[in-house]
Amino acid sequence: MKKILLISLLLFSKTIFCQVNDSFSDGNFSQNPLWNGDVSYFQVNPQKQLQSQGQQLASQTISLSTANQLSLNASWTFLVRLNFNPSTTNFVRIYLSADKENLKGSLNGYFIQIGETGAADACHLYKQTGTSTVRILTGNQKTRASAALFLARIKVTRDAFGKWDLFTDITGGNNFTLEKSVVDKSFVTSSFSGLVCRYATASRYNQFIFDDFSIDDLTENTTPPTIKSVSVVDGFNLDITFSKPVDLSSASAANNYNLSGGYGAPTSASSTALANVYRLTFPKELISGNYTLGVNNVKDVTGNGIAANSLINFVHIKTYTPKYGDLVINEIFANPSGSPSLPQKEFVEIWNTTSEYILTAGWKYADQTSTYTFLRDTIKPNQHFILTTQADELLFKPYGKTIGISPWPSLNNDKDMLTLTDNTGNLIDKVAYYDTWYKDEQKKKGGYSLELVDPKNVCGGTQNWSASNDVSGGTPGKPNSVYRSQISSEIPKLLSASVIDSITVRVEFSKAIDSLSAANPASYSINNGIGNPKSATIEAGFNVSILKFSSQITRGVEHKLTLTKLTDCAGNVISATENTAKLFIAKKIALNDILLSEVLFNPKVGGVDFVEIYNNSNQVLDLKDVQLANLGADGKAANI
Repeated sequence: MKKILLISLLLFSKTIFCQVNDSFSDGNFSQNPLWNGDVSYFQVNPQKQLQSQGQQLASQTISLSTANQLSLNASWTFLVRLNFNPSTTNFVRIYLSADKENLKGSLNGYFIQIGETGAADACHLYKQTGTSTVRILTGNQKTRASAALFLARIKVTRDAFGKWDLFTDITGGNNFTLEKSVVDKSFVTSSFSGLVCRYATASRYNQFIFDDFSIDDLTENTTPPTIKSVSVVDGFNLDITFSKPVDLSSASAANNYNLSGGYGAPTSASSTALANVYRLTFPKELISGNYTLGVNNVKDVTGNGIAANSLINFVHIKTYTPKYGDLVINEIFANPSGSPSLPQKEFVEIWNTTSEYILTAGWKYADQTSTYTFLRDTIKPNQHFILTTQADELLFKPYGKTIGISPWPSLNNDKDMLTLTDNTGNLIDKVAYYDTWYKDEQKKKGGYSLELVDPKNVCGGTQNWSASNDVSGGTPGKPNSVYRSQISSEIPKLLSASVIDSITVRVEFSKAIDSLSAANPASYSINNGIGNPKSATIEAGFNVSILKFSSQITRGVEHKLTLTKLTDCAGNVISATENTAKLFIAKKIALNDILLSEVLFNPKVGGVDFVEIYNNSNQVLDLKDVQLANLGADGKAANI
C-alpha cells in the first residue's frame, strides 16, 4: 500500500458581493483573511508565496479553511506552481465552491484538478457530490518548460445560468486563453473555497506553491480599472500596476500612455508575469525628478474603461555616485551661547552642491569621538539640510530640512574635525576647524556660526571660512551670508620640500591644492632611482603633502623632486618653472668638515661683524645642529 499524505488548504475569506485578493504580500495568512486549521504546516516563503510545509509522514492530513459564499456570477483566479511532474498520486485540487469546511470529506461542490495519468497535465473541472466525483470539463493539454515543473495562472468564471468558462496562461502571466466552457448548475450555493494537495512521494511535501488568489463577484464588475501604482525599473522602463485585470489589447497600446517632461508615449507597452502589471519602455533615459504618467482608453476584461486622463505622480531618482565635494559641510554652529535670535543649540548645515538627487542611506557623519549613520534619506539638488540633536530637531525645522540625529557628535568650540563619508567609506567632505577661523574676536566668544565662504573652493582651508554676518547669528537652511567666489586664476607653485626621515618628504605649496591630484602618487617623483612615492597624504589645509617612499633617500647625495599634473581647485596646473626642489640628507659633520675661513671683528664705522664658514668636505652638510660661540676665560663656550 502506498503512503499518501493529504494536505488540505482552504482559500481566503469571501463575503458575498465583495472582491477579495490575497497575494501574501503581508507575509502571513493569519489575518486579512483569517485562515483556520493546521497553520503550522504552511508558510509564506521569501518570495511572498504560499507554500506547503507538511511533515514527511505517511497518511498525514492537514488543513486550513475560510469562508466563501460566492457560487454564481463569480470569478476565481490563482497561480499554481508544482515543482514536480504531477500524476494521479501527486496532484492538487482547487475547490471553487463547497458546502463543507472539511474538503477531505463528503461535500457538494466544484474543483479544478491538476494531475493525471500520462504527461497531459491539463486543468479539468470536476463536480463532487458527497464522496463521488465526475469530470464535467476537460481542459487542454499543457506545454511545460521542463518535465519537473508545472506553472499556470488559472481563471474560472461562472455566470448566473451556471455556465463555466476555463481560462489559463501557461507562462504564469495574465494573457489568458479560453480553453473550454460547460453548463452545470447542480449546486448554486457555497460556504467555503480551498485547495487540497495530495502526494505519495515524501519529497513533494514542500513542492506545492500558490499565489495571487482572488474571488470576484461578477454582478458587481462594473467598476472601471484605476492606476494602482507606478514603479521605476530602470532609467528606460516603468511598471504600471492596475487595480484589476485589464484587456491585453488596450493595455498594450503604447499610445494610451503619456509621460510628462517631454517623454510622451513609450515605444512599447507589454504584459509581465505579475498580475495586472504592464511594462512601459521609453527611448530616452529618465533623469532625476518628478513625473506624471497619464493613461487613457485602457479597459478591463469586461469593457469598463479607465477614467479619461487618469494621472499618477511619481519621483525618479537616478543612480548617482557622489564624489568628494558634492556635499559640503557648509555651516558650523559650535558655540551657540548668546545668539541674537537663532535657537541656542548646536547645528551643522550640509549643502548638496550638485543638480543630482543623492541617497544618503548608510552614510556617516562624525567627529573624533562619535559617529552617526544615516537612515534612508534623499537630498534634493542644491538643497541645504540641517543636522542637530534629536531633542532640538523641532527648533530648527522652521529654517528648512532638518534631521535630528543620535548620537550627536558634540561640537567643540575650538579645534574639532568633522567628516562626511558615503556608504562605501569614501570621504565626501572633511573640515578641521579652529576658533581663529571666525576672524572676529567678539563673534568667536559665542552666538555666531562659522560659514563656508565658497563651497566650490573645496580646498580653500582657513581662508574659506568666516564668522556669519547675518543679524540672527547664522543662516541655517539658506545661502551663507559670507558667500563669495574664491576661485583664483593664480598658478600654484612649489614653495619648499624637506626630508623628514629617509623615506618621508614634506612638500609645501603656495596655495591649496586639489585633494585628488595631491593624493595621487604619480604626481611626485624623485630621481636617482627612487621614483614615485607609495603614498601621498594631503594635510587639512590642502597646501601640504606628506610623501612616503619605498626606497630610501641616500645620505649626502643631492636628489631632485619633480611635481607633475598637480592642480588647484580651479584646475590651474602647477607652474612648470617652479615645480622642482633639491632634497638632501646631510652627512654627519666630522672634524674639519666646516672651517672658519674669515673673521671681521673690527669693522669700519657703520660696518658690522661677521664670520665666514667654509664647507671643507665634498658633501652636503646640515647646519641645523651647528652652534657658533665665543670661548670664555674659563675655556668654555659662551654667547652661543
